[in-house]
Formats: sequence, C-alpha cells, structure tokens
Amino acid sequence: MKTIFKNGTYQRVSNEVAEKEVKFGIAKFASKSEWKTSIRDVKVIKPEVEVTEKVKSKKSENRSKIKKNQRP
Repeated sequence: MKTIFKNGTYQRVSNEVAEKEVKFGIAKFASKSEWKTSIRDVKVIKPEVEVTEKVKSKKSENRSKIKKNQRP
C-alpha cells in the first residue's frame, strides 16, 4: 500500500497503481502521516478554567512557601 496525493486528496492505493499514477505524472507520493492527519479529525481540547477564588489559610501558605524554597 502506498499513499498518493491526487486532485487535492490523499488516497491509499496498491503499489502497482501508485507507481503508474506517479509515473504518468497524475499524482505524487505522500507520507502515511499526511494521509492520517487529513483523514482523522484533530480535536483540540481546551481545559476549562474555573473562576473561583481559593482562600488559603495562613498555615497552608506557610507550607507552600517552605516547599517552594526546598525544591528550587
């Protein structure tokens, strides 16, 4: 199986068909990864940020400062 780029689309075809298409100049060889990205939908997941304010106690603030200084 080979991947060719023909008429603006990526196609997976047999080796013989791909060689003929490229030989006649109808298509160009393409990588399989390009074919995968064109076929699959790329989903971008954006993390939802909550707009809540966290109130820290004085003890927890001191602990976080100590830990921050211990691990540079």
